Amino acid sequence: MLFCTYPFFVFLALVLVAIRLTERAPRVQKLVLLAASNWFYGYWDWRFLGLIWLTTVMDWGVALLVERQSVVSRRKLVLSVSIVVNLAILGFFKYFDFFQLSAERVLETWGIAYEPWLLKLVLPVGISFYVFQSMSYVVDVYRGDMKASRSFFDFALFVMYFPQLVAGPIERAPHLMPQLAGVRRVRSSNVLSGMLLILLGCVKKALVADVLGRTVVTAVYERGDITAAFAGPAGGAHLWLATIAFGLQIYGDFSGYCDVARGASRCLGVELVENFEAPYFASNITDFWRRWHISLSTWFRDYLYIPLGGNRAGRGRTLFNLALTMLLCGLWHGASWTFVAWGAWHGGLLLVHRVMVGSERRARAAFATASNKLVFLLKVAGTFVLVTYGWMLFRLKSDDLIVPWTRMLFELGPNATATPRDVAEYWTVAAALARTVLVGGAFLWVAHWLQHRAERHGEQIEDLGLRPATLGVVCGLLVVLVVVLGTLDERSPFIYFQF
Repeated sequence: MLFCTYPFFVFLALVLVAIRLTERAPRVQKLVLLAASNWFYGYWDWRFLGLIWLTTVMDWGVALLVERQSVVSRRKLVLSVSIVVNLAILGFFKYFDFFQLSAERVLETWGIAYEPWLLKLVLPVGISFYVFQSMSYVVDVYRGDMKASRSFFDFALFVMYFPQLVAGPIERAPHLMPQLAGVRRVRSSNVLSGMLLILLGCVKKALVADVLGRTVVTAVYERGDITAAFAGPAGGAHLWLATIAFGLQIYGDFSGYCDVARGASRCLGVELVENFEAPYFASNITDFWRRWHISLSTWFRDYLYIPLGGNRAGRGRTLFNLALTMLLCGLWHGASWTFVAWGAWHGGLLLVHRVMVGSERRARAAFATASNKLVFLLKVAGTFVLVTYGWMLFRLKSDDLIVPWTRMLFELGPNATATPRDVAEYWTVAAALARTVLVGGAFLWVAHWLQHRAERHGEQIEDLGLRPATLGVVCGLLVVLVVVLGTLDERSPFIYFQF
């Protein structure tokens, strides 16, 4: 079941009614919410349920065993069971065929014939997210950051909680489990604020991400022949146009998903973490990763970068830890060398920034002295260009295209072979990008303003600055326009569902 579709809105309404009716029966309410989460996940493919229950049962039991061990070596041994099994599950379903094909390519370069054995397994939806979330719980128990849950159903609800199950944000147990352990109460203020947040996410998805994907991004990136893809009048400018559009598309798509997830959860009285904070206004690459996919970047920081030694073992080891973390972050996104290249690109940028700045304190000092607005804008623009090139690596379907497409980015001169049809197509794409940014931006501003007002005034709905009837009419018109202009159907899955 996809967010921003009619079945999901019906499902959410039924869940809200069920939660409202079971407010006086906490145990029944938890079971209802757990059953709804299982139905939501099983809607994709009921066979996926067996895998998520396997992860849940194992990590619940391992956490209890870890807590009972007094000897450090035994605690580490029990913890390793969770880490090894979870990574094995993730590697088997997501990377088995990838490594087989990679081995075939390497052996061919040495003149060795190799017939890869491909499983061609269907990747379970959301496996990268719920495996990381479940595994982090066991690590938190091992570190003593929290007590292991004695209630299996409380832990199962933490892993399978439907608003953030499929594509995050990746929640931490100390933040989410206490909220789910209490009684859920459906309040009008939460429902109003949550629905407006859902509306904001649907606008980002339907009126920005999907429109850019159909009209701009696909027109370039789905063409296999590079000469055909960039036969327009401006050469590489055509590719820059499509790549900028993809950067806006993936932001609208993923942040829109997170807005819907947070909105649906807020309707149920549960607050999820913020996953994006205006990432394209970052003034450097480190700042970008503090703003983009925050739950994932902090996960890699806390459970990989810091355990590797972080910045405590000298400059050389710090740079190595940073590079390895970003390479694995890229590989986490998908079984393709283009994702590894994307991770390597960002890792390289972070290394350069670390070397140039020296330390976080000096970085803040340098930022504070840059009071000149023009200098700040140039930093933001430069960071955006570097991130945009990374999006090209992210979007390419084959690593064989990296070199020729990168070369094309620097060919910005007029294309002498362009036909009048090529020129017309180029300007059509440019107009589609401009129109989507203007129209989608206007709707985003209105939806964000409404949602912000609802959050600010809480239960004082009458203080929104609008009468309830007027507010309802405005929301209704926005929903109708999103439905008419957008693509609220099963043909437009969220980009991060494939991870």
